[in-house]
Amino acid sequence: MQIKYSNSGYLFFQVSEESILDLSIISKVLFTFGKGSRQLIKEYPGEVSYFEKERGFLVPFSQEDMTRFRQGEDVEYDVKFLYKTGDSYSTDIGNLEIGEVVNKNTYNV
Repeated sequence: MQIKYSNSGYLFFQVSEESILDLSIISKVLFTFGKGSRQLIKEYPGEVSYFEKERGFLVPFSQEDMTRFRQGEDVEYDVKFLYKTGDSYSTDIGNLEIGEVVNKNTYNV
């Protein structure tokens, strides 16, 4: 997956394993990007939207979110499902490429 540095955008995470996606017993889903002081966490319910028909989550990124990372950097991400029972399920760690921006000029409009 790739998202451009300093651009706002969205990533869609589709859940293929049906057994982990019962929203009636899920208290939160955490989408964690990066590590340490530059770590970014997005949360459902909250700013992340769920699309039932597609069985997936749409995670928004603002320009400010994307400036936490460097152009050309690979950022690890993980998705964690927290259940009302206290149990949790985490996905395998994935990589998100922060794409370089070709035009770095700022224009006044």
